[in-house]
Amino acid sequence: MNETSSDSEQWSGLLPDLLRHPATGFTSVAAIGVTIAYWSGWSIDPLLTNSKAFRGEPWRLVTSALPHTNFLHLLFNLYWLVHFGKLAEPRFGWWRTAGLYSLLEGTRPTRSPCPPTIHLGEGTGGSIDRILQQ
Repeated sequence: MNETSSDSEQWSGLLPDLLRHPATGFTSVAAIGVTIAYWSGWSIDPLLTNSKAFRGEPWRLVTSALPHTNFLHLLFNLYWLVHFGKLAEPRFGWWRTAGLYSLLEGTRPTRSPCPPTIHLGEGTGGSIDRILQQ
């Protein structure tokens, strides 16, 4: 059997890219899922940052980046997240990339001039913005 194209050419596109980059893929799918739940009227309160994040619910520091306020906001942030992930994951590996996403999102409330309150709207773009500022 004669193969004329490489695996990366044969399996190209958004879905294969997300499967090849699991930290970025999981973050993207989670952002879409949480955002759709939010838009559908489901309560996402356990995911939002508030004072509970500093009293035994630390996941709130990271998961508050998942909901987005509107479709363009979600689309724009996912576009940049996927492009950054395609560069970062092959270089750093998926564990380090996931750690980087978590670190940058998780430290956002501690670096903010505002007190930690319910946060909604910055989404995954906040991570990308902080990466570019480093």
